[in-house]
Amino acid sequence: MAGIGIGIIGCGKATQTLHLPSLQQLSGRLRIVAVCDASTTVAREVAARWGADRWTTDPAALLASADIDAVLICNPNRFHAATATAALAGGKHVLVEKPAAMSLADLDELIAAEQRANRIVQVGYMRRFAHGYEIARARLAEIGTIRLVRVYDLIDAGLQLIADTTDLIRDSTADPASLNLMQDEAVMIRQAIGETTTEISNAYQLLLRLGCHDLSALRGLLGRPRKVLHAVTRCDGAYLGATFDYGDFVCRFDLGLNIVRTSRIGIELVGAVGTLSLNYQLPYVRHLPARLVITLTDAVGDEVRAVHESRGKDQFVGEWQEFADAIARGRAQVNTLRDAREDLETAAEIVEALKQMATR
Repeated sequence: MAGIGIGIIGCGKATQTLHLPSLQQLSGRLRIVAVCDASTTVAREVAARWGADRWTTDPAALLASADIDAVLICNPNRFHAATATAALAGGKHVLVEKPAAMSLADLDELIAAEQRANRIVQVGYMRRFAHGYEIARARLAEIGTIRLVRVYDLIDAGLQLIADTTDLIRDSTADPASLNLMQDEAVMIRQAIGETTTEISNAYQLLLRLGCHDLSALRGLLGRPRKVLHAVTRCDGAYLGATFDYGDFVCRFDLGLNIVRTSRIGIELVGAVGTLSLNYQLPYVRHLPARLVITLTDAVGDEVRAVHESRGKDQFVGEWQEFADAIARGRAQVNTLRDAREDLETAAEIVEALKQMATR
C-alpha cells in the first residue's frame, strides 16, 4: 500500500477528535497501520472505527512492526519522552504531542536519541500551522516597530462541548483517579523544577499542558523573550500571568483554566502604524479558522482593516502535511525538539520568577 505507515500510541480525546480524522483526510499520503492504548476496549474499538489493520495494548509490539514508518505519541505527558526515545531506537519517525518532555534533562536525552537515530521528530504545536498564523507571520512587518504584545489563553477546563457533541470511545472500567495528571506526574515535576509549593507545581503543569502552545506561537512570530520580568499565579496554579522583556517592548502572557464554558485564545500586537490580532477558536474542534485582523493607518490617517478567516485549512491537517514533508525531505523545519527546548527553558524561567514572588 502507498503512503507512510503510521502507528498511534495513545487513543484518547486528542487522537480520536483531531489526529485520526486528519490522517483519514490525508489517506493518500499517510495510512493508519496500528493503534495502541492501555485499554483493550479503546484500542480494539478505535481500530475498528478508523480502519487500522491491527491494535495492541503493548507499545513495544507496535514499535517492532516493520510496516510502521512513523509513530504518533499521544499518551499521557509523563510517557512522551520515554516513548519517543523507544520509537527512535526502533527506527521510527516521531510526531510527539506537546510537551515533548517534562523536564530539560529528559528533553536533552530525547534530542540525543534523535541524533543517534537520524530520524525526524516533530512536536505537536499545531497552532503554527493555522492559516491565519501563517498570514500574520508574512504581514507582521506592516504594522511597524512593535510597541506592545499580549498573549492570552483562557480555556474551558472541562472542554464540555466535546463531551456534548463527540462520540468518544471510552473505557467505562478505567479508574478515574489514574487520569489525575497533576497527581500522577508530581514526582517528575519535582525533578524538573525542584521542591516548591503545590501552586507553583500546578502552574508548571499548566505551562506544559497549555502554555507551551502559546510560547511556541509567540516565539514563531517574535523570537524568544530576553527574560521573564515578572510572574504570578493564583487559584492553586490554575491561572498564571507573566511579563516578558523583548527589549524595546514587553509582552503580557496570561493563561487560565476557566470553570465557565468559554475559551479565549489569541495574540495581539501593537505596532507603530497598526495592530495585528490573531484569535484561535475552541480547540478539539477541527476546521475552525484562526481569525486574523490587521488594522493599519494609511497616509491620510484613516484606518484600513483586513480580516482573514480562512476556512477549509485545518491546522491539524497542516501539521500532518508538514510531518510527511519533513520525512520526505529528511529534516524538520518547524516545531523541532530544539525549538521545544527554548519553550521549556522559558517555562523554567517563569517558575523561577514565581518562586521569587512567593518569597516576597
